[in-house]
Amino acid sequence: MANSLNNPGYLPGNGNTGASPVHAKAALMRPIAVLWRVAWLLFAGLLIVAFSSVVNAKSFTLFTYHDKPPYYLSGVADSPDAIGIYKEFVNYLNRKQNKVQVQLVFQPRKRLEESLQQNRLKGGVLGVNPLWFNDSEKLKYLWSSVFMHDRDVVITRKNKTFNYQHPTDLTGKRLALPRGLYFWGVSELIELNKIWVYETSSDVQNLDMLLLNRVDATITSDLTFKYFIKTRYTQEDFAVLGTPHDQFDRRVLFPRRYDETFQVLEPIIANALSDPEWQAVLKGYHYIPYHQAPYN
Repeated sequence: MANSLNNPGYLPGNGNTGASPVHAKAALMRPIAVLWRVAWLLFAGLLIVAFSSVVNAKSFTLFTYHDKPPYYLSGVADSPDAIGIYKEFVNYLNRKQNKVQVQLVFQPRKRLEESLQQNRLKGGVLGVNPLWFNDSEKLKYLWSSVFMHDRDVVITRKNKTFNYQHPTDLTGKRLALPRGLYFWGVSELIELNKIWVYETSSDVQNLDMLLLNRVDATITSDLTFKYFIKTRYTQEDFAVLGTPHDQFDRRVLFPRRYDETFQVLEPIIANALSDPEWQAVLKGYHYIPYHQAPYN
């Protein structure tokens, strides 16, 4: 009976003088359980670190006044799979760093500019150019690098084209244009009453007025026109005149008090056009840099 007294793994009548299979299996499982516990603790720690990074990230708003596709697509029912170039860019910025959590908000141009002039805009402005804010020397605001090249084009009816090389070629014409926006060379002629203008609230209204022969032309972004040809109209109805009305770069405006945020985001923005990830996003919106795109 020495075995039964001194060996807790002894099973009477089995000839067993060593550890039982039950105890051996338990002994084997103990290290595995410890490893699982360690792995779980590591995983939980990583989750906490990731969550803390998001929680500790500063929130920063980028405003846009471009309520037009494909830049800003909020509420566009006929484009359920697209979120717009600007939202794509905000998501891109958030993927590339975890110090600043960027969000996109629409705000009408007039209110946005008033906030800027009074130095109370709580964020930056996305997709704009220094010339549009009387800051060609880039002294009033901090300006990011270019994240996309763009151009405006002159659109007419297919059977009512005319020669266009310069805004002065629009003298005497009737134009439909978005209310409150500046168009290089055109706005000046409107002020001199040399161009008749019908101000509207959308590019759709402008294109509809063309179809109704109420105007001779409209001016819009090349990408916006491509978007509507794909989703709403047919190419057979319209013509894009050979010379663009304007070619420009889109940047991000930062009020100078947001220098710290600018320093975080600017290196990412500066690299965007050479980053295959951002290039792929732009390509999905039929983007072609203006120096590579044909005019018609």
